[in-house]
Amino acid sequence: MIGISVEEVLDRLTADKDLVSRMPFLGQMNQLLFARLRNTGQRWEANDLFDIMFLSCAAGYADVVVGERTTIGYLRQARAPRARASLASSLPEAVDAVNRILA
Repeated sequence: MIGISVEEVLDRLTADKDLVSRMPFLGQMNQLLFARLRNTGQRWEANDLFDIMFLSCAAGYADVVVGERTTIGYLRQARAPRARASLASSLPEAVDAVNRILA
């Protein structure tokens, strides 16, 4: 036991005022990992942690991010910081997003 309640742990993981949570990569990764761990009905696959890490980083700094539907869905649900990138779960969506940027 670390001496704090479950509610305190949840508050710390979801606090909007936390400076780390405002950082594009770490804030996204924190929210995705938290959402993914809370979803006990979904089975972990070998690449899930890599998707969370690298797509969170890309969403904070890239213009367009393409990923699997599940991880992109978690990125779309993240509260703050919002993903800087346009999020796509298919190549046609990504092409549309790039065309909007170039237009």
